[in-house]
Amino acid sequence: MNADFSPTWLYNWQPYASKTLGVPMNIKHSARLALGVVILLVGACLSVALLPRLVLGRIGDFWQVGIVVLLAALSAYLIYSGLRLINPQRFKPPKFGWGKIILGSFLLFGQVGFHYHPSEGPLPLFQPSNPTQAASMRATSVVMGLVCVYLIFRGVWRGFSRLEPQPNTQPPQSSA
Repeated sequence: MNADFSPTWLYNWQPYASKTLGVPMNIKHSARLALGVVILLVGACLSVALLPRLVLGRIGDFWQVGIVVLLAALSAYLIYSGLRLINPQRFKPPKFGWGKIILGSFLLFGQVGFHYHPSEGPLPLFQPSNPTQAASMRATSVVMGLVCVYLIFRGVWRGFSRLEPQPNTQPPQSSA
């Protein structure tokens, strides 16, 4: 019994996706492909869950419109990110940092909703019992708002700060 333990047998068995992409399948590529499929399915399920609100028009006030817009942006981002993980040659990275923009928007929307939403939810809101707690809650809220604005700014700044690659105009130096 001659057992060949070389890893070449791994490259002879390639799933359909690796044959269509023209790259050998390894563990890292398989993990990226699986993660891409999971992210794509999560984005698709989120968009299917949003369809009844969009089609039937069950949107009551500004807060619900904001949630639907943010969830639609999140689902589009997840779908595009999943497709990019599945086939990076076909789907190029976006110009702007959409993940930072969406995360910052969600957190900022939550902060604004915590302070200005008119109705009480099922969970009780924390109320400070003394002036020290009130000051610390206010400071935390301000810092959280600044972090959210910073995330949004960094995502937008990424889109405007990318420079086109410049050709190398210097002649190669010889080492003598």
